Amino acid sequence: MKLTGILATSVVTALALGPGYSAQVQPPQAQLQNPPEMRITGDPKEVHLKNIRQLTYTGENAEAYFSYDGKKIIFQSTREPYKCDQLFTMNKDGTNVQLVSTGRGRVTCGYFTPDGQRIIYASTHLGSPDCPPPADRSEGYVWAIYPSFHLGARRRPRALRHEHRRLESAPADP
Repeated sequence: MKLTGILATSVVTALALGPGYSAQVQPPQAQLQNPPEMRITGDPKEVHLKNIRQLTYTGENAEAYFSYDGKKIIFQSTREPYKCDQLFTMNKDGTNVQLVSTGRGRVTCGYFTPDGQRIIYASTHLGSPDCPPPADRSEGYVWAIYPSFHLGARRRPRALRHEHRRLESAPADP
């Protein structure tokens, strides 16, 4: 199943809809800065997730995490005009979506620092501005570990998004 939305709950950010969940699917459209209220009906046997709402309506979205203060969400997404995953932030209600990665290479695993002043993530953009080849998923869902992945950090807000600080100097082991 291709994930097209990020779901947030008051406690957890859900990354996938299981077979017990349903949502009215909207046609692909430009990312909405003020998304409509979209409640998700959960499986009645699920006791941990409540107040589930769809927050994104475009792209292929994954790996979403709340900021320490609970006001922002960082997530990776492949959406136009980008050909592979980039990092975005948004308010917890789905508004104010902003690109926070460089827009080059492939990005994964974005996190806010506890003080909320930086994000930390892995990226391939220093190895090449192009997207690396996708992982072989013939035997299920896997995530490729590219030798060009490096750890980086950048300050928030987006006005400073071109500032990038590499956090390591050794190449990743294949």
